[in-house]
Amino acid sequence: MSANNFKLTLDTLAPVGSVSPSSLTATNKSLPITINKGDATYMQVWYDTAPNTAAAPAGTPWIAAASSHTIGFSTDGTYYAHVILMDDVRNQSKVYTSGQIIFDTILPTIDASKTYAEDLDSKSHIYTNAAEFNFVVTASDADSGLQKVVLSGDFVGSPQTVNAASFTANTWSGQLTFNTSATHGSQTIHVVAYDNAGNTATHDVSIIYDPDPAQGSFALKATASATDNLQQYIKASNNSFVAVLTATAGTSTDIAY
Repeated sequence: MSANNFKLTLDTLAPVGSVSPSSLTATNKSLPITINKGDATYMQVWYDTAPNTAAAPAGTPWIAAASSHTIGFSTDGTYYAHVILMDDVRNQSKVYTSGQIIFDTILPTIDASKTYAEDLDSKSHIYTNAAEFNFVVTASDADSGLQKVVLSGDFVGSPQTVNAASFTANTWSGQLTFNTSATHGSQTIHVVAYDNAGNTATHDVSIIYDPDPAQGSFALKATASATDNLQQYIKASNNSFVAVLTATAGTSTDIAY
């Protein structure tokens, strides 16, 4: 009579794993999370607003364990992804939780009234008579936070990136210099603000670049509307005259004084 022999392996160890992102992440679309599933065969995956939770919500299905899973959000807010792993003999892991995930579809804000180009001397926001000028940007983002602002235009070093760390109280101020080839006249600086979720907002700032001196002519005439200038010499008895200053047509329409 022969004996029946078989080998039985006792497995009481739950799968060990993790879920990423492990640190703060911002997104404006569906987010693929990375799962270290260990020896798990099945997993439960869900997300909510709780950084700590002991169990999956009722009805959360068990699905085949995988190294990634995509989470789709429906409402802006702060969330956490959770995973429970299970092996073939139904040993279940603890709840593994990701880092904070900010779902943000709202555009950053550029304050148009506080974003401008400025002449260094006169402080005018309309004209600058020098290639170098001051530029001020005020921008913010209430949800995922401002990441950077990119400035572009006909200036040296364009495009220029200003990281959020350079802002103080939502405002950055610096000096830009028009290229030597920049056209005299209206110049536009294009401003793009980025938040940490990938949303962007844009704003254009214009200033008139006028480095040319005013041009015109000066003459003495019998009346302001007279066509001819007075003669080089006039009689003392005929001493009524006016001084006429005429701007050169098309070149000095911005004369202020």
